[in-house]
Amino acid sequence: MENTSDAPEDPSWAPKDEIAIRIDAHREAQAERARLDAIRRKRRRIITFLIIIAAAGLGYTGWYFRNSLWKIGAPQPAAATAKMEVGQPVDAIEYMLTRASTTLPDGKSYELRRLEFDANRFLSGNATLDNADKFRATLSSESFRQEVKDAWLIVFAGASFDGDPEANRQLCRNRVTSVATTIKNTPGIAAKGFWGISAGEKAPPGTAPISEKEENAIAARMPEAERRKQRALIIIAARATNPSGAAPSPEFIRQLSALLYQHGLLPSDYDAGAGEPVPLNLP
Repeated sequence: MENTSDAPEDPSWAPKDEIAIRIDAHREAQAERARLDAIRRKRRRIITFLIIIAAAGLGYTGWYFRNSLWKIGAPQPAAATAKMEVGQPVDAIEYMLTRASTTLPDGKSYELRRLEFDANRFLSGNATLDNADKFRATLSSESFRQEVKDAWLIVFAGASFDGDPEANRQLCRNRVTSVATTIKNTPGIAAKGFWGISAGEKAPPGTAPISEKEENAIAARMPEAERRKQRALIIIAARATNPSGAAPSPEFIRQLSALLYQHGLLPSDYDAGAGEPVPLNLP
């Protein structure tokens, strides 16, 4: 019999397929609500993060400009630089003497003496002092002792460019050691320490690189007087004017040697270029 009542239908009477459809629809609605909630929460987190980043950026920008403007307006201390004053060379009979003074960036000041000897007169062979008695007499003279006494000494030796380059470099090492040892054993000098620069061969004329064979050919055509000029024996004495008693640091030696090359007190046109001095362990 057909039901003609206005009362709502009992869901339990609905077909099983219709009940399943309603359950799926309910679950889908819940899943959609959960998805939308997750999206809203993610957006809120992103917005909060961006607000924090923007606030931090504005704070840093303000701090940066405040400090930058202060630095621009405030007087800044001048960067410390090394200074050197160099006098005119003086012929001291056995050597050419140049007096100089320098102040390094750390504020320490030094008296400098450059003593250039005739390498051909006092050096012969690998490690032999020629005119040894004359050389020792020069070192023992009162004038020489006053120039180098209680100073740190750098011995520079350079060779002419004829011959084998490595043999010439070794020749310079031996000459440096020989001269430094002789000075060390000379009474009344009391050097504080010794460094050496074994400069190797003098650079040949011209700027274009040439082979060793071409160098020797040029040297063979060169008068002996010219080759003699290429050999170098220089002693640098550095004495602190505000002594602290402490041994000089490697940085002191690096700064000092750079100034010596810069002001022409040491030549840089040898194989070693502007090589830094190395400490000598003398017997």
